[in-house]
Amino acid sequence: MPYLYGPGLYASTRGADAAVFHYGHEQGFSVAVHLESGGLRVICLSNKTDVPADHITVAVLQNLRVHPSRDHGQVLAEAAKIRRPTRQAPRAQGESGPHTDIGTFTCDQAPGSLRLTRTTDALHLWRRGT
Repeated sequence: MPYLYGPGLYASTRGADAAVFHYGHEQGFSVAVHLESGGLRVICLSNKTDVPADHITVAVLQNLRVHPSRDHGQVLAEAAKIRRPTRQAPRAQGESGPHTDIGTFTCDQAPGSLRLTRTTDALHLWRRGT
């Protein structure tokens, strides 16, 4: 039986501010949303693989916590400089090593199924039925 997955919406009641957040990514697009009970909202959408929405959102939140009165334009400009380092492992053409099956996942919100496998240095997502 496949495992179920769905929208990644999480809540945190730790600390003074209750918060709800979401993070998702697929094929070079990523999104991160952070909403606090005090009214702070940080929403980041990225369509570049090397610009991770979750890292930018965390950088904005940390900067605003340390400097709450800082100009939001400056905060965003600094956070937008964050880039994920590209990772290129030396590997022969077509060589990826044996895959270990993790499981097949389905949900009502997405057609088909997803299968996850892993190799020694990577996680692989296989889409079916889309």
